[in-house]
Formats: sequence, structure tokens, C-alpha cells
Amino acid sequence: GVYNGGGYHASEKNENKVFEGRLTVRPLPDIVPGLQFSYFGLTGKGNTSDEPDWNVNLGMVSFEHEYVVLTGQYYDGKGNQSGKDDHNKDGYSIFAEIKPIEKFSIIGRYDKFDPNDDADNDESDRYIVGAAYHLDKLHKNMILLDYDTVNYEDPGKKDDKRIQLTLQVAL
Repeated sequence: GVYNGGGYHASEKNENKVFEGRLTVRPLPDIVPGLQFSYFGLTGKGNTSDEPDWNVNLGMVSFEHEYVVLTGQYYDGKGNQSGKDDHNKDGYSIFAEIKPIEKFSIIGRYDKFDPNDDADNDESDRYIVGAAYHLDKLHKNMILLDYDTVNYEDPGKKDDKRIQLTLQVAL
């Protein structure tokens, strides 16, 4: 696709158009139907008159089965849509959901993110663990209890820890 750099939520501040696309492949649909590989890429300029570079490269592998979901993502990029950041950055995320019995699942996620590859002590680690009770169809209406913590290397940032109880209702 070709898009205005400001998106739907901001007015256009330059003439740049952003090119983006996604490719997803299921390499073994008859043998391992739940396995897929995806790539998402984007290149353009941030939405300021200075037009800083904005690039995204995101790879993902996922596996979905009746009893388990596993995903892994890797991100490498530069800048952002608003044009207020021109740093090189990278990170990855790993997610698992285990469904041991009907209507119940256990989740876990780990993220590692570096918002500026040239700076020291700015990375963060995020951990999420939780349990969900699905009221009807899986992932539609559910109650989720999770513990979410973000640990920052930067001594000036306070770590974030929370316990959340969420009711999700999908109509």
C-alpha cells in the first residue's frame, strides 16, 4: 500500500508517501496447518517538514493449535510516524498460550525493546503472565487476570508493575 505519512489521526505535514506491505506464508499447510511466517515492512518519512527517515522491518513466526498458541516476533526500525524520533531501534517478543481444558487458558509473554541502539541503559524487559476464563467462544468474551511488569535499565525510570482483572465483551 501507499499511504499519507500522517495517517488518519494527523494532518499531513509533508508530501511524503509511505510504502508498506505484508507477506504471510504457510509453508506446510497439509502437514503443520497452524504454522505461518509473516514479514511486515514499511519505508517512508516521518510526518514533519524535516522528513526524517521512518523504516520498519518486522518478522513473525506463529503456530496455532487447539491446545497451544506460540508466537515470536523480531523488530528492527528507525524513526516513527510522527517524525519526532530518528533513532535506530530493535526488539523482540515471545508469546505462549496454553489451553489445558475447555474455556480456560494460561498466557505468558516476554518483550525486550531497545528504543535507541546508540544509547546505553535505555532497554526494557516486559513480562506478562495470566489466566483467562472464556465465557463462550475462545477469545471473544472472557475474564482475564494477569500480572504485567516492565523493568527499565534506565535508573531514572521507575519499573512498572500491575495486576489487572479484565472483562472482555465482544458483540
